Amino acid sequence: MMMHLLRRYGIYVDFIYLMNQHPDTVQANNVLKTEQEAAKQEFETKSVGMNDQDKQKLDQKLAQRIEQKRLELIKPISEKVVAATNAVAGEKGLSIVIGKNEVVCGGTDITADVLKKITGK
Repeated sequence: MMMHLLRRYGIYVDFIYLMNQHPDTVQANNVLKTEQEAAKQEFETKSVGMNDQDKQKLDQKLAQRIEQKRLELIKPISEKVVAATNAVAGEKGLSIVIGKNEVVCGGTDITADVLKKITGK
């Protein structure tokens, strides 16, 4: 009985790897890179003649805008990875899946199964 429980509950997934492998990540990274380039251009244009304190404020404002965009782009991908993980967990009759970084030892890695669900391969 204990071995059955360990097999059923000792399941983990490498969420960061799956986020990086998701097909939408490439496009999101390209959009973010474009946003970063636009922010750099905006800084170079607007910072002319500014004192150091104002330049720092502008830099912080632009950095916040980039971070907001990153979060905006990553959220739907994260939701898709979680949905695929839930689907695999349901197919395998699992009641809990934890992140790989939380596993100290043992367990069963279902990352490859979730990746197949995400990519269809």
